[in-house]
Amino acid sequence: MPLSRPPRSNTYNGHSVPPQAPQCLQLQASAAPGVWGPRRCCASLLLLLLLPLVLLANSPAAEAAAIVKRSYSDQSVRGYLTERACWWNEICKEEFQTQFRCKCPQWSYCRSPGRYYNAYCTVTGTGYIWTQPGWGGAAAAAAPAAAAGA
Repeated sequence: MPLSRPPRSNTYNGHSVPPQAPQCLQLQASAAPGVWGPRRCCASLLLLLLLPLVLLANSPAAEAAAIVKRSYSDQSVRGYLTERACWWNEICKEEFQTQFRCKCPQWSYCRSPGRYYNAYCTVTGTGYIWTQPGWGGAAAAAAPAAAAGA
């Protein structure tokens, strides 16, 4: 004879408790304002469940994490062959060179698919990003100070 479980008791602290569906699943006969029906309650539950996902997706930490994973910034190249501005999609750094050919505009990046490839000025902020210093580097910053002291 197989063992069977005893029937489930609907008691709590000795008091009888009738089986009841959650409030949002109970059908309401009236459509009066303020009455929780199945649609309103389930829609509210869905919003409460999706709220943390929306908040996490729009957080600055999530954006920063996405940028870090998709790009790499290299600051090893410090000078320029000529101090001129690049055109869009022009080569700003040639492979294996230790200086930039030109400086990309402020709204674009000197970007390459990897470390050992030519880099072009582009608005895409992903890939291997070569960080470009300002014009003249330290010498340009020291020149106004020297002129002010003279």
